Amino acid sequence: HLFKIIPSAHDPLRSLYRKILAHHRPHPSPRRPLHPRPRVAPARSADARIIISPTSRPAMPARRPHVLLLNASLAGDAGNTAVLLARAHRLLARRATVESLTLASLAVAASASDSPPGALHPQLRTALTRADGFLFGTGTHWDSWSSVLQTFLEDATPHEGTPLWLGKPAAVVVSEHSTGGKGVLSRLQGVLVTLGCTLPPMSGLVLSRAALLATQHAPDPANTSDFW
Repeated sequence: HLFKIIPSAHDPLRSLYRKILAHHRPHPSPRRPLHPRPRVAPARSADARIIISPTSRPAMPARRPHVLLLNASLAGDAGNTAVLLARAHRLLARRATVESLTLASLAVAASASDSPPGALHPQLRTALTRADGFLFGTGTHWDSWSSVLQTFLEDATPHEGTPLWLGKPAAVVVSEHSTGGKGVLSRLQGVLVTLGCTLPPMSGLVLSRAALLATQHAPDPANTSDFW
């Protein structure tokens, strides 16, 4: 794997995952009525020793966001994207419920089934509906994303602007050997916005094999703090 070793002192992935979670907000509570509710006297228990107040109920725990990681690598679970998303899973799992799907594996399953062409795989559609936010991972192939991701985006087009996507935050991580990843990131973010997703600030990241090699072999590591 090209990205098994990521310097712990400078981990750009960590800030990306924090922004995904920070962008998830629970649904706003209904507005309070203009007229205040009448005060309710505390109820007294039968033995007259314990007072039960209507305001002493325990607070409901906040719901953990459900984040879907979509591995769009051609190599599936054996490629560089799988390494990056595995690290993402460990970081996000501290504060969210994380689900992972590999598009290449689903494409193989769909070809062996009777699913109509051009339709989202049922497992994939269910996962997209369940998710509160997304993290897409892909490599760079001839200045573009993978063919499995292209097929997925085409199949997802009929659901543009539906609750499947609308208002859900999305982030993207792209791996590259030396060049091309930034263009892939920008275009993919544009497609996700068109589908209906929102983009949190600083929600895209490109990791370069050339930059990691330069970091590992630099005479002075202080000069490579901004190499990703």
